[in-house]
Amino acid sequence: MSITEKDFENLTSSSMRWARENWELQEDRFPGDIRYDWEMAYWFDDFASIILAKNYLEREGIPFQETYDEAIPSPLLLTHYLSPIWADKEMSGS
Repeated sequence: MSITEKDFENLTSSSMRWARENWELQEDRFPGDIRYDWEMAYWFDDFASIILAKNYLEREGIPFQETYDEAIPSPLLLTHYLSPIWADKEMSGS
């Protein structure tokens, strides 16, 4: 199975900027030793979706960190990868 960048985007349930957004003030939501300098956070509804998304990032050679958001609850990927919708926002200056 070959996951595309559009597939990655469709696998996510939500995404937000991570770096410089003060997520460390809510560190009790995220177990483990996570970094707050990743550019993006992507949430997923289920573990099957995050496995497919991780496969895409690994195939593309894009680093990431996996964690869990206990407040939602939801699996979460932190990365510097900008999905197409975020890359478009970056290009338009939004």
